[in-house]
Amino acid sequence: MKGRSAALLIATLGSVQTLWTLTMDLYLPAFVQIQRDLDTSAALVQVTLTVAFVGMALGQLVTGPVSDAVGRRRPLLAVLLLSVVGSGASALAPTVEVLIAARFVQGMAAAACGVIVLAVVRDHFEGAEMVRALARLAAINGVAIVLAPSLGAVLLYVMDWRGQFWCLAAYGLVLVVVVGLALAESRVWVARERGRLAADYRTLARDGGFRAAVVTGGLVWVGMFSYLAASAFLFQEVYGLDPGQYAIVFASHGALMIVGSQLSARWSRRIDPARIATLATIGTAASAVLLLASVALLPQWGFWSLLVPLWFFTLALGVFNPANQALALAPHGERSGTAASLLGAVNMGFGALVSPVAGLLGVGTAVPTAVVMVVAQLAALAAGALLRGRGGAR
Repeated sequence: MKGRSAALLIATLGSVQTLWTLTMDLYLPAFVQIQRDLDTSAALVQVTLTVAFVGMALGQLVTGPVSDAVGRRRPLLAVLLLSVVGSGASALAPTVEVLIAARFVQGMAAAACGVIVLAVVRDHFEGAEMVRALARLAAINGVAIVLAPSLGAVLLYVMDWRGQFWCLAAYGLVLVVVVGLALAESRVWVARERGRLAADYRTLARDGGFRAAVVTGGLVWVGMFSYLAASAFLFQEVYGLDPGQYAIVFASHGALMIVGSQLSARWSRRIDPARIATLATIGTAASAVLLLASVALLPQWGFWSLLVPLWFFTLALGVFNPANQALALAPHGERSGTAASLLGAVNMGFGALVSPVAGLLGVGTAVPTAVVMVVAQLAALAAGALLRGRGGAR
């Protein structure tokens, strides 16, 4: 696929994929406001993020195989409508417990959209073209990462946190119209024999490259998710930034992820994606170690001791993600929905398990978050070396 049709497809898929980012990031500047408005604790506000990760993991596990069986378009429209329901329920939540339940639905729907997007990319592209397509999607998503907290902070000047969720509901409805008009079905329906799903899972489990991409990707993303869960409290409560300043800080990370994804696309023309992913993992690990040393030994630098190492981390993460996704999906065109669902579900599952840890250890300093990031990135390096060393599918 080339030319205008490819550009329209990427633009449509990129718009859908931003729902994941907006669902996770738009309300981050409102954490402190939510805590006060619902008269709850910082830990329970963080649970609204954690439970979204859980919903994302489950949503992907269900939606990927379904899209392999019945096609991409109808399941995508269904989960977009579900996201509208989850956003509306979040806006109306009278207690933090109801908000947690609504966020679970939101997360499930947003991640289901994301996994179908990856499957559609695999339906249309192969090889280095797929890495470049994924990098373009990452660039669109990176713009959303840059803008989401800033938009969230701006919205807080004209509405409360509930208004943010009504905005997400409206965006979901817009996406329903866009997908309905612009996205054609990319997978021809075929009858799937009984036991096919179990066979697909066995094939994926036997593929050493797929195992490496899934486990390494999950551990690398633990670093980002642990930072996401703690960032609002660290920058606003510990370092004294207001929501607008926090949004600028967050936007800088998104900008570097865009740069990293485009470097990954350029390097894919002459470097194997496995090597790109390995080098990027070394980068995330080195950045995490630098972060821990900086916040522990140089507290006099203030928020710069946290921000600068995080810039290196998000740049390396941007390089890592398209290459790792291509490694997972490339050999599995017949089961790309299932492969994408497992890749995403492990990422979100790891995030759900680990993101509360830093909060439980305390957000009075950045050290607990840095410790979690270091452990996860070193584990990612070890897992990549061990699993990729065992070869490919058998």
